[in-house]
Amino acid sequence: MREQALKVVIIANPISATGKSRALARAIETALLRRKFEVELFFTQAKGDALRAACAVGEDCAAVVPVGGDGTLNEVLNGVCLREIPIAPCPAGLSNALCVELGIKPDPEQIADAIDTHNFVNVDLAQAIIGSKKNIIRYFVSMAAAGFDAQVAHSIARTRRSTLGLAGYALPIVRAMVSYNFDPISVEVDGTRVSDSTRHIVIGNVRYYGGPLYVATGASYNDGLLDAVVFEGKSATELIRFYMGVLAGHHLRHGNVKYYRGKAISLSSKSRVLLHIDGEAVGSAPVTFAMTGRQVKILVPRSRARKLRSTGSTGKIG
Repeated sequence: MREQALKVVIIANPISATGKSRALARAIETALLRRKFEVELFFTQAKGDALRAACAVGEDCAAVVPVGGDGTLNEVLNGVCLREIPIAPCPAGLSNALCVELGIKPDPEQIADAIDTHNFVNVDLAQAIIGSKKNIIRYFVSMAAAGFDAQVAHSIARTRRSTLGLAGYALPIVRAMVSYNFDPISVEVDGTRVSDSTRHIVIGNVRYYGGPLYVATGASYNDGLLDAVVFEGKSATELIRFYMGVLAGHHLRHGNVKYYRGKAISLSSKSRVLLHIDGEAVGSAPVTFAMTGRQVKILVPRSRARKLRSTGSTGKIG
């Protein structure tokens, strides 16, 4: 029996891709109240709201529950990751890369149970050090990219006002495909230059990337390394062939694709190459993606904790 009520903060994005965040957040609140938790529920209204709400979370918080997509989870992560406050994500977006990797479902009872039983997975925390002055730091646990799909992310960030869904991404993808310049990117892995002719690069801490896509197929969320899938094709035709290969599961066999692993992956370019982290537009190169040596506690249902225990990264809080 819990001696005193513990606080849980739910941060929900009501315009996440599925459009179900508001109902899911209310259901999670009900499930937690039934378990005698003190619950604070916050709905975002604009980009950055989830980050600000997470930064305001007190140290006595048992868990923060981001309800939304990868971007909502990333904002919450950046607000609490250095304070070791556990995160219990509820996937309600288009991609939900980390949740797919860990098998977390949008099930309010399971999420409440994960918080109540304190089952967690330790996930490596990575950071992006952005800009020539290296004065912008953004943390992430799932994925990042430079080039084509970052151009899509920046386009959507300029125009998004409501729930998108898959159809909402179609036009920005087509526009980016037509306008993408395929400017060369230089890539260094742990200080060694490996490419000066990269046109698009995906950085993965997890295998899953979005939709039906598994891009960094050798990535592991707790191996202390980042995986980089380097695309060196120079045309839209080659880029389409690359993503068709991703769908078919053989993209790493393509002659213009290379695969690297390391603790730090740095990108630079003479041109303006856009970046995204967890699907959110974050600026442009130069950038260094690097492991921090820290881990984040992601709360998972008991059934998933048992299946993941063989990785040696699950445990009990307290």
